[in-house]
Amino acid sequence: MMSLDSNLEGLEFDFDPRLEAADPRHVCCHVLDGYKCDIRPYSMCNILEGQAVDELEFLARPTNYAARTPLQSQDALAHSVFNVTAGMVRLSKLLTDGRRQVFGFALPGDFIGLTLAEHNPYNADTLTPVTACQFDRGQFKRFMSLQPALLRRLYDITASELARAQEHIAILGCRSAEEKVACFLLGLRTRLARRSGLSSRIPLPMSRQDIADFLGLTIETVSRMFTKLNRQGVLDVARDHVCIRDLNYLQKLAAV
Repeated sequence: MMSLDSNLEGLEFDFDPRLEAADPRHVCCHVLDGYKCDIRPYSMCNILEGQAVDELEFLARPTNYAARTPLQSQDALAHSVFNVTAGMVRLSKLLTDGRRQVFGFALPGDFIGLTLAEHNPYNADTLTPVTACQFDRGQFKRFMSLQPALLRRLYDITASELARAQEHIAILGCRSAEEKVACFLLGLRTRLARRSGLSSRIPLPMSRQDIADFLGLTIETVSRMFTKLNRQGVLDVARDHVCIRDLNYLQKLAAV
């Protein structure tokens, strides 16, 4: 049986946007500090209510980070857990031979650093300005141990994330380069929709190299696929975003 520790490493959490907060009257700590919270419907904290929410907020420290700022470094002592409330974070791992594997992009509502290991298993770097609720790892672990509803939610999330990881492995192994790019764009579009609804415009604050390292391609191949889809009229491609012009064609490529 897989341990909670091994299941939680590197997770990016997705939630059903139809979920309602257990305690909708609660005002998050960063709201009190002048920020706006629109992630609560799909953030992990929405399972909590009453005193449990107050205790979680007492542990939280609202933080702001500029783009291209490291939140945590691979193999460094794990001190913090972050709940992203705005922006995008790149999750990556440096292999022993010097190559880099990007394995995810954390969005608002995602938690970073949820591992029971003593050292960070991966790097987390902001791609855009990011706001987050930061928690001391030890305090957060103790809090989780006293919240059965929260632990049940984590197990549900773990099952969902394992399924998504298996799907990504299939994409890496069985898809053409064009299909991989289509799957990446549609997957990111779906995840972004939980906050602002489905849109034809997909922001891409990550570099083409980041996308290549995520899809197991070269940067030249990624650039070539974007150019091809642009010439075919499937996408309008800009440096930091794309606009989908032919959704049906993109969905056929991704087989969704």
